[in-house]
Amino acid sequence: MATPLDTIYASGGEALIVSHELQCDAWPGPIRLVDEYEDLVLGLEDGTAALFEGSGIDFALPKTNASGQQTMRFAIDNVRGEAQQLIDLAIEAGARVVMIARKYAGDDLSAPLERPMRFTVHSSAMAMNTVRLEAGFFDMLGRRWPIHFYTADEFPGVTYMV
Repeated sequence: MATPLDTIYASGGEALIVSHELQCDAWPGPIRLVDEYEDLVLGLEDGTAALFEGSGIDFALPKTNASGQQTMRFAIDNVRGEAQQLIDLAIEAGARVVMIARKYAGDDLSAPLERPMRFTVHSSAMAMNTVRLEAGFFDMLGRRWPIHFYTADEFPGVTYMV
């Protein structure tokens, strides 16, 4: 059975609307953007609705390969300079920036067509009036091993090991 997203891809007539949400603990609230000319109220996966600001967004989905790093590149129009200020806040706080991408059918904005994709932003660069970001799913190659370190704070007996 075809999913609504499969139907949109096959028909070529319906519009596919892609939204991006950037979240960080150092920010007062999330940044919600949609690749449209006007602001839209879109339904979230938990049933609530949120206002997404119309903005120029350019993105390229990651390649599906076995390299261990699937990086999504996207650019946000930064005419007012807000995006760079918020990214600088996140860097100063050492906080992680998460990007959530959602796809909607043009005739039904009440809920995403599929489960949202979550990325962690790895790097950012400012060029002219555009902020360019790179984000990835799960950085297996950059993950520390072992995942859990045995420290004297959690395990006092470690102090006496030679």
